[in-house]
Amino acid sequence: MSQDERQGWNKHRGWLKHGALACAVVFVLNLLLGKAGIVFGWKLSFLFDGASEFVLLLATVTLFVVYTLLLEWERDTKKTKLDI
Repeated sequence: MSQDERQGWNKHRGWLKHGALACAVVFVLNLLLGKAGIVFGWKLSFLFDGASEFVLLLATVTLFVVYTLLLEWERDTKKTKLDI
């Protein structure tokens, strides 16, 4: 793998990590505010509900899995390169 390709993957890796983290924070915040709305009787109209909440969870999980697979792939290529 050339140095340019490795730098390209590093850019994607950072984007995937920050995207997964942002989606996870929004999901957990939505979950906690939804629970607080039920307990305290708040009327919060900006919360995700139903399908949109599941799409956010799907995006979080997908970005995290792709990020993890990219890290493992990079680690395996470095390990293989050292074995040769």
